[in-house]
Amino acid sequence: VQYTFTNSHTAEVIGTGDGTDLTFNGTLGSIPVVPLSIEITTTTVAGATTIVDDGLGNLSGDFLDVASFIDYTTGDWNLIFTSPVTNLTLIIATYIQVGDGSPIMGINHFDNEVTGNDVMTVQDQRRMAVFNSATKLFDPVQCFDQDFFTVNDAVATSTGAITLPFTNIAPFSVSITDGINTITDIPGAYPNGTFTTSATLNAANNSVINYATGVITITFAAYGVAIPVIIHIEADLQGDYFTVGDNDFFKFANWKANDALESFLYLTNNKDRITLFDGTCLSRPNFPIYNDQIADGTPLVEGNTYYPNFNGIVTTLDIKVYKNRLLLFRPTIFTYATNDHTLAPSGTLIEGPIVRFSSEFFTFGTNIIIPFDFVADISGHGGITDAPTPDWIVAGEFLRDAIVVFFQKSTWLFRFTGSAFSPFRWDQINSSRNSNAPYGSLDYDGRATSMGTKGLIACDGVNVD
Repeated sequence: VQYTFTNSHTAEVIGTGDGTDLTFNGTLGSIPVVPLSIEITTTTVAGATTIVDDGLGNLSGDFLDVASFIDYTTGDWNLIFTSPVTNLTLIIATYIQVGDGSPIMGINHFDNEVTGNDVMTVQDQRRMAVFNSATKLFDPVQCFDQDFFTVNDAVATSTGAITLPFTNIAPFSVSITDGINTITDIPGAYPNGTFTTSATLNAANNSVINYATGVITITFAAYGVAIPVIIHIEADLQGDYFTVGDNDFFKFANWKANDALESFLYLTNNKDRITLFDGTCLSRPNFPIYNDQIADGTPLVEGNTYYPNFNGIVTTLDIKVYKNRLLLFRPTIFTYATNDHTLAPSGTLIEGPIVRFSSEFFTFGTNIIIPFDFVADISGHGGITDAPTPDWIVAGEFLRDAIVVFFQKSTWLFRFTGSAFSPFRWDQINSSRNSNAPYGSLDYDGRATSMGTKGLIACDGVNVD
């Protein structure tokens, strides 16, 4: 049985005026559509208009021909204006999507430690939504909000490219700030957009974004010294951002790493990058596993927060919080042809029997904060714990003050040592029971259970039955 959910209103840009064209057509991105739920807004030369449907597929509104229509099943639509849409004005459609058959792959709660709010989130194979207790529908999550770390030239204007971790960026929605100035996008010839100018960002007036790929090129002014700058970028999403199949379910963890950082819901499906949710928007930060991926050789300064330049983790099977550290079970990491881990990766590697752990509270030294720090090649950061077995991790569940980890052909206990330098250890419990259900494990009544080829197995931390 596959369960789906019905979204509340989804917003989508369906066209851009040029001051001349009267006819626009296309297909909505989320189908089928609930009749009587469509609202399309834009501005024509004759004035602003709001277009609605009549439940039968006919569209009506000011400055619109009566031949305009929508097919609720296919999402095909046709708009014929009697006055042209003004130049560079967006045509925005909001509507409710019927459950489209994309099955639910995760149901979890985000416990915001800052606000105290608790909301239910649901992920299907393509997108994510938050349950609205007032409407009893699901509000789609369609924005991202993230910090990026960059070092700016002290001598002259410099240009740097930032590849956003999301694609299909909505025009007229991008905002970038360096803490001094803010610039916003001005859509040009699709799929590109330009930005407003500022003293420190877009100094040469040639910064640009490719909406389809999410690549932003920013022209920085000289800051006077070569200093690290946190670039904060916000934008709306108008496409899919998950790519899972029927066997890729979501695992999650709630964590506020320290007082200086936000509270996040961490999501993983072993197919897409680890995704964070802050209660409103998404982000996909870098998770460095080598020291040179933190700041590209820039000296770390006490009192600063550094958002890593480079990502080392591709995906992970499971994610948990244990003893004030974030754990990644059976991660897939990037591999490199040289010892310079800031270059383009040469490939990927699945670390079958491995758990990677973050630095405690994401703090390096006494007063340097490096969020999402899994660096394993320098003391004081994160690390790696490798189980002495060729088996691959299949699932893990908390049992009292330890984690029972089910492997393909064995069962192990992952426990805390109390040491700051080697905080975790593996203890084998059984080597004859197998497990092959990555998302079928459960902890209940003093036991952690999993499913193998011969049936259920249960571990009480000492024996496996």
